[in-house]
Parts: sequence; structure tokens; C-alpha cells
Amino acid sequence: MTEKNLVFEKIFFERWDKSDKRLTEAMVELEVVSKAIRALRADGKISLSDKNPANFIKDYLRSPRRNENWPESIRKAGYTARQRTGAGQCFEFVALPKGEEPFPDDFLPTGEELEHVAQTLSLPIATREILRVDEPSLAQLAVKLFLVEQLFATSPTAVQWGLQEVEHLQNNVKLRYTDIDAVYQAIMHTSQGLEVGAITVEVKIGDPIISEQIEQQALAVLSDEAFQFCIPTILKRFSKGEIIALHLGVIRRSDITEDGKIVLGERVHSLKFRFQPELPKI
Repeated sequence: MTEKNLVFEKIFFERWDKSDKRLTEAMVELEVVSKAIRALRADGKISLSDKNPANFIKDYLRSPRRNENWPESIRKAGYTARQRTGAGQCFEFVALPKGEEPFPDDFLPTGEELEHVAQTLSLPIATREILRVDEPSLAQLAVKLFLVEQLFATSPTAVQWGLQEVEHLQNNVKLRYTDIDAVYQAIMHTSQGLEVGAITVEVKIGDPIISEQIEQQALAVLSDEAFQFCIPTILKRFSKGEIIALHLGVIRRSDITEDGKIVLGERVHSLKFRFQPELPKI
């Protein structure tokens, strides 16, 4: 059992009503996490730091053993957890559907991705040499090779939406409640005329994709009056030489619920990129 499991269990069972078999409160704030860590450390049970509770569940979810490590006691009670951000929140205990893993990766390859050759001749040799296997490098590579533009150009659904233009705006966008690996501007021609929206790109190297992060990214850009819609997009290196890009459905402000949440749509279109000439480091 990891030290973080002891923290999860302490918080969970302090809120667990044994008689009714229910939680009295599901949302867990950052300060609650810090307080639990301090209490367990004072008892000599853990050595975790309480200085950065914002990363408490974020780092937990990155582990490839996150499902295996999830406390059996909480699993048997029928609960898992989901990351929450903003307003001092850390995570929320949510019901675990019977038979499902606590932390599924919702965007695994299906094997039906169309394969597309991405030329790399336009990359200077020096650029190829300094490439690193990390998310900033992959995000920059996507810009230089127009991977996001190619994804949408080959998407029949995006064509039906009336997508007219995709333009890169910025990488590594840091906002109050979320970070976005890359933001593109998208222009669609609809029955209402030209609409300007944003494409948010989540870039991953091996780590699981956390749906809540993508939801927060969409909410963040839709809070900007400059954008009328958002198209969440994912770019991930699943294994050496395998880069998969996919985009989800369009999200508009009208899709935001009264409690300020959205529901991500299904994947709409995906490509598996093969680089030619090959990029040995990728």
C-alpha cells in the first residue's frame, strides 16, 4: 500500500456513514488533504509532505499502477476518485460502477485509427538531434509538422461542421485553474455565419489521459468571450514511433450545465502518424 492510500482511506472513512453505507460529503478540498497528511505524519505512519496538495491526486493518476494500487477498502465500498480543480478543490469521491477499473484510460487506441505519413524533411537536422521524448517537444513537433491541422483536414465530420481554418496560437498556456499544452484557433462557417473557436490540445507521453483535465481546458477557453466553441483534441505517444491524434465533438457554452460542468463527447476522428524519414527519438 502506498502512503497516499493511507491519506485516501483516512479522509474517506471520516466521511463514511456505516449505518447507511454512504458518504456524508464527496468533495475533498486541498486543505483537507494537507490536514490529513499532517495528522498521519504526526502519528509516524507516513512521511509525505503537505506543501503541495494540488499534485496529490494528479501524480497518483499518472502511475501505471493506479488501478492496482487503489485501496481495496474504498473499492469494496463502491467508490473511486476523480481529480477536481478550482475553488480550493483537490478531488471528489465518486461511485465506482460494478466491474469497472477505478481509473480507466478513456482514450486508448482502438486499432481503427487511419495511418498517415507525416513528412519530416522540413525539420532541420539540428531540430531532430535535440528532440526529447517529453510533452513540450511533442507539442512543438506537432506545430512544426502541422499534425493538428492534418488531423482536422482528414476528418469528414469536421468538414461537415464547416471548419474553414485552423491556426496555432500558443503552446504551454497556463491559466488559473488549468494548463493547456497547446491552443489553436478554429474558424467554422455555419448557418449563423463565421464562428471563432478554440482547439485545446492535451499532449501525453505514456501517462494516462485524465478526462477532467480536458474538461477544465474546455471550460477555461469557453470563459473567454473570444471563443464561441471548443474542440478538445488529444495527441499521445503510446509507444515508440506511435503517435495518435484524435479530436472529440464540439462543445459550446450552451453545453455547460448549471453547476458549471460539461460532458465530453465521444472521439470523432483519429489518426496514427508515421514519420518519414523516421524520428528515432520519438
